[in-house]
Amino acid sequence: MEDLQFELLENGLDFIASGLDHIARGATKTDLKYGVLHLASGIELVLKERLRQEDWTLVFKDTDDADEERYKAGDFRSVDHKECLKRLEEECGIEISRENKSKLSSFRARRNRLEHFAIIDTKSAIESLAAQALGVLLDFISETFDDSALSERDNELLLQIRERLTQFDTFTKDRLAEIFADSNPRKDELQNLIGCPCCLHETLRPDVNVDCVFCGYRATCEDAANFYVAQHEASQSIYWCPECVNKTVVDLGSAGNATPSTQFVCFGCGSQWLEGRLEICPLCQELESPDYMTPMGCRDCFTAYVGQDHT
Repeated sequence: MEDLQFELLENGLDFIASGLDHIARGATKTDLKYGVLHLASGIELVLKERLRQEDWTLVFKDTDDADEERYKAGDFRSVDHKECLKRLEEECGIEISRENKSKLSSFRARRNRLEHFAIIDTKSAIESLAAQALGVLLDFISETFDDSALSERDNELLLQIRERLTQFDTFTKDRLAEIFADSNPRKDELQNLIGCPCCLHETLRPDVNVDCVFCGYRATCEDAANFYVAQHEASQSIYWCPECVNKTVVDLGSAGNATPSTQFVCFGCGSQWLEGRLEICPLCQELESPDYMTPMGCRDCFTAYVGQDHT
């Protein structure tokens, strides 16, 4: 049984190292495709290995169906990404911040889109996403894995991954510094930037047609909003914007902190609203100012209700 511990973790780290090599090479779209696929698979295996260390039954999609013989043979359906993160928190007591979950889930969503849909990506965006996701994963390994459980091969792979990740981090920092440097002739255009759904940096210029000055992502504001929602589990709906009247507002989710943070962002005009500044009408499911709400819903829905015959 102990051998499995090393095999699963080593397999995950080997996938990650292979994925980083493909992405760094990036000579063809095939390099980038297999880079994303290998990296996403490796991240998933490392997370599942931590579950396995707690209890091998947690790796099963349905723990009630866990069978040791099928487990040893690898003949079972394993837990999905979302449930894996949930079990790490609930069963292993490992806290993962919403921001870190978002980074891991965004890379997972990129893998899913690559497998099932047409997707346009850039090497810059993939390198940046890889650096962010792996930054979370390396911290996860150092904080939740016992060093004595790591084999010599595991440590060799971790060293290789860290060295490659340093190159990606350096690229990201240099690129951002170049974009926001006073010497950039287009610096005056960098106003009202929002988070790019492709590279996750605050470098997207919102408009009818949006573009990212970091990774080069371009799309309509509607497509960008849909792309964001597809990658973030907390964002399930897209709303009409009270400012530009495009259906391009996404809900970033409530942070629930003492100091309100941004909850709604429009990909069409860049408008942003702090928590509590907009409410979702329970009847029409649209955004309204709290001042425009009644105990029953927004004023429009209330007026329509009053105008109906309820006898």
